[in-house]
Parts: sequence; structure tokens; C-alpha cells
Amino acid sequence: MRNSIIAWVLQSIKGIGLFSQNKLIENFGSLENIYKYYKEFRKEYKTEMEWELHRAFQDINEELWENKWNFYQEKGIEIINIDDIKYPYLLKLIPDAPLILYCQGQMPDNSYKHLSIIGTRLSSEYASRVLEKFIKEWRGLSLNIISGLAQGVDGIAHEEAIKNDLPTFAVLGHGLQTVFPAHHRKLAQNIIEGGGGLITEFEWGVFPDRANFPLRNRIVAGLSQAVLVVESPQKGGSMITAQLAFSYNRDVIALPGSIFQKNFSGNHLLIKNEMAHLVSEAQDILKVVGIKRMNNQPKSKQMPLYLELNEEEKMIIDTLHKRGRLHVDDLTHISKMNSSKLASVLLTLEMNGMIKTVPGKLYELL
Repeated sequence: MRNSIIAWVLQSIKGIGLFSQNKLIENFGSLENIYKYYKEFRKEYKTEMEWELHRAFQDINEELWENKWNFYQEKGIEIINIDDIKYPYLLKLIPDAPLILYCQGQMPDNSYKHLSIIGTRLSSEYASRVLEKFIKEWRGLSLNIISGLAQGVDGIAHEEAIKNDLPTFAVLGHGLQTVFPAHHRKLAQNIIEGGGGLITEFEWGVFPDRANFPLRNRIVAGLSQAVLVVESPQKGGSMITAQLAFSYNRDVIALPGSIFQKNFSGNHLLIKNEMAHLVSEAQDILKVVGIKRMNNQPKSKQMPLYLELNEEEKMIIDTLHKRGRLHVDDLTHISKMNSSKLASVLLTLEMNGMIKTVPGKLYELL
């Protein structure tokens, strides 16, 4: 609760936006460190922001914030602050990550791979058939499906994930007191009952508003290793999400469609501008996300010979063989090595032709 209160206070300070909030956390290492430093701030104030931080942390109304915490607990809503172990580690890497997430149901399992699926609200039968085919082939894999609960592609992605027992998570552009669109209330309940969750950065009482959805889209982009654009014209929320994902060094994937259909012009633009991988099979997408093979397929690679490897190098090779492509933060967490030691091990393995780096600080076996 303590760190969530610090995050709420930090968010409430006028003139300190998300980028500045995240920069402070990066500089100080944690919410608690920011609080301790500015609460006891004794130096001459260099900036107005430092004065505002000191004043806010000096004047915390504990009872007010605890009442807010209790309100969410009574509603069955989990509060996840950016220093919480449950906070999605990929989302934490973006420069404008929300300090607080509100969740009904479950948060995405950080040990799974995450795929965001996006597209137009006016989706075609073709898009529906592709999602039905692809998601059915992913059944049984350690894969979370992320989308935005909107009409069209989003709704189909959630529904197909539920059918195939894949956890799915809906990122909302409003508070958890409502569901938008209203006819997706049953779908929202099914998402929760299927082991997924509803996630938002917006507080209780915030209703759907046009300005909220681009903010929602950055979370959809930031949560996943890759974003699949199923069907999109050149303008709209899907293209915004794809461009955000590209700017966050996440893989963007696009399906090809008919050149005569406007709803695929965005897909083709992304492919033409080399912003997206062109895919035509479910297995193509798994390779991009970092899942090496389908469960029913034989392993395609021999394990590397270990004669010349030390224990740290063996452990990294084992981990990548079992888990597929991983972010450097994953490897740091799993290996328990400090960043300089891990960097040295990874460099050695890469120079020996055993692993390679991919954009976004990701590593995989060669």
C-alpha cells in the first residue's frame, strides 16, 4: 500500500507528467527513494518541481489515501504500482509507463510471452477467419493475448483466446465502474472467468472519452513483445498503437490483405515502410514473439555442446533453449547476475556464434 500511496501523490502533483515521473523513478531507483529524498529535502530548491515534490511528500494525508485504497479493495480491484512485482516488466520499460494500474481478475503472468492483437472495429470475415485459425493453433502455449475490448478485431481476439484456453487481457480506456462498449459486458466477465483480466490506468469514475484511447493504446503496445495488426486502414487507433510499438522497439507484425480493400491499407503501409513483419502463418508470429515451436512439433535444434562453456554460459544457453527469445531484464532476473557480469556472458556467447541480439534488448539462440 505504501508505494501505491507514494505513486498517487506523485501523480497528483501538477506540472509533473508521466515522462518526468518515470525519469525520477529511473534516477532514484524506486518510489520509496523519491519519497525519502524529497520528504527530508534540506537543500536550496533549484527548481519549482523540487519544491512541489517536497511540499507534496511533507503534507501527505495518510487517512485520505488509505480510504482510497480501501475503496478499491472493497470493489475487488487490485492496485498495482510500478514497483510491484506484479507490474508487467515490459510495460515498465516504456518512457511514459503508468505509475498505477487497476485490475479486475488477474494480471498477465510475466513468465509468459505477450502478444497484442489490434485492428479495425469494422473487421471483415477474413480477419475473423484468420484469428480463429491462428489462435486455435496457439492453444496450450505459454502465450497471453492482449487487446482493447473494442468492437471488431479486439473482441474477436478475446473471444477466440477464451475458446482456446489462452489467458486474455483487455486494456480499457476508462475506469472499472463500466464496460465500453456496453454489449461487451458479458465478454469482459468471460475474460475474468477464463483466467485473464481487465486492466486500466484510469481511476474509478472515469468514463470513456475520445482522449483516453490513445493513452490506452500505448499500454496495449507496451505490454507485449509484439503487436499483430490484423486489419487496419491508414488512419485510426490501430496505426497509432503500431507506431507506438515501433517506437518502443517492439516487433510489429502485419497480415497482408487485398490491395482493393481500404481496411488493409494500413497493414500494407507498415510492411512497405519496413515497420512490420509480413506474416502468413501462426508459426511465423510465434517466431517473432519468441516461442520456438508448437507443442506438438519436434524440437528443431540440437542443444549446443557444453565442453567449452562455463556454468554461467551454460545456464544462459539452457534458459534460451527452454524459454525462447527473452528480454535482457528476464535474463537478469533468472540468472541472478549483475548487469555487467551478464553483459560479459552474453557478449561471449554472441561472439562464439551461439546467440544473437534482436531489436528491443532481446536475445535468442542461433
